[in-house]
Amino acid sequence: AAGAPPAAPPPPGFVNAASTDFTRPGAAAPLQEALTALQNASPAEWPLRINGRAVAGGGGWQGSVNPAQPEQVLGHWAVATVAQVEPAVIAARAAQPRWEAAPISVRTAILRRLADRMEARRAPLTALEILEAGKPWAEADADVSEAIDFCRYYALEMERRAAPRLTQKVPGERNESSFLARGVGVVIAPWNFPLAILCGMTTAPLVAGNTVILKPAEQTSLLGAEFFALLEEAGLPPGVAHLLTGPGETVGAALVEHPEVDFIAFTGSRPVGTSIYETAGRTSASSRGLKKVICEMGGKNALILDET
Repeated sequence: AAGAPPAAPPPPGFVNAASTDFTRPGAAAPLQEALTALQNASPAEWPLRINGRAVAGGGGWQGSVNPAQPEQVLGHWAVATVAQVEPAVIAARAAQPRWEAAPISVRTAILRRLADRMEARRAPLTALEILEAGKPWAEADADVSEAIDFCRYYALEMERRAAPRLTQKVPGERNESSFLARGVGVVIAPWNFPLAILCGMTTAPLVAGNTVILKPAEQTSLLGAEFFALLEEAGLPPGVAHLLTGPGETVGAALVEHPEVDFIAFTGSRPVGTSIYETAGRTSASSRGLKKVICEMGGKNALILDET
């Protein structure tokens, strides 16, 4: 129409984050410096994060060690107890309607800021992956790239899916489909891709308007705590996400069983995944609805080496 403001330009297309080419002269220097700094630093303590506040773990502290040098303690993470599941779930439930009502532009901007912060801290994050998860340099660096990609990709996808879509044309009716947030989710992440998978399973539900509780793998809980700190730095409001580091057998199980949890995203072994699926399928009288379970399960494929 004449005089109407111009339409907003479409968001730029997705571009993969560039991983580090360690064959280039000088490319390895920032990572080597980050490794040296981490190895020389005093081990830090990472508390739980519940409703935007640092909380001591009811189970004390657990040291995280370098698997290649088990005597090297990289830091300590707070051990959550089953009793600390309740306040995290209550806070997540209370924050969810406000977060879902937030403009999509606010939610996507947080993901993009998170991506920028991870890119700015590529070398320290890669160093922590190498020392805590035992990853080779190139694979650790690529894991950081994948985490960055998840943030930018899901932000674009949320913008693409934001507008209601006309499903059918019927005279006198307007039939549309749109996406709604599911509610409160639990993210149980693995140790083998400790940043990328944790980030992907967290940012997708967040940008869609859900609140989440993160339970990183015990072996890489420092990376989980570091990621959560960056998420808060990116502007995520208090109560929208919570960090519960602790054993899967206790804290993870209590989160899966909780009647106020609406969905669980899990990556890990088949035995644990099938147990989660079975537990979530038992709907208690106080549950708000049927739980959704997203499991990525598996193990190692056979590898045959010959003399060549």
